[in-house]
Amino acid sequence: MLDDYGSTIAACLDLYQATFDERYAEAARELCEVAIADFYDPVKGTFWFQSTQGETLFAQKQENDDSVMPSANAQMARNLFLLSQLFERQDWRIHADRMLAGALDRASYWPSATHWAGLLLWRTEPFHEVVITAPNVEVVASTQHALQAHFRPQTLYAGGASENIPLLRDRQLGELSIFVCEEGRCQLPVNSIEKAAGLLTKTPH
Repeated sequence: MLDDYGSTIAACLDLYQATFDERYAEAARELCEVAIADFYDPVKGTFWFQSTQGETLFAQKQENDDSVMPSANAQMARNLFLLSQLFERQDWRIHADRMLAGALDRASYWPSATHWAGLLLWRTEPFHEVVITAPNVEVVASTQHALQAHFRPQTLYAGGASENIPLLRDRQLGELSIFVCEEGRCQLPVNSIEKAAGLLTKTPH
């Protein structure tokens, strides 16, 4: 079911941001590709709840309204946006924006669209990508933990000592480097937690 994929992808993205273990980012990307292949409806621009590759059902449904749990489509839209940043996939960002636009047209009762509203904030307020690189993974980890000690919901974290994830390419400078970016546009790298935090607080979160 779509909510299984959406929740697992979100968990992998959270684990990646907590550990910078690229295996979680790659797992999220691979699961997203499977979800697009098996659940995506290109006509409506959203996802079916059941796989189109399974048995033929009497009626197909789509889950768009949030409740105590996020709707499957809202979760997938958020996943697509974050993955589009990590892997520089403009097509996935377009998918997410198309889903959000459709949700806004339908939303007459905002308590049933709280997860969509979170994505709306990501797309209408400054959203940052914080990239932390260094040859020493222990330096990356300590810097990461210090920056993540403050709650910054409008931020995606990435980092490590390799360049296997597109967001990290050409950002290994041989020393601790913290890039504060917005929609892929990065300021000059800084080498201290205080300077990076200062760049993040110049615009509202």
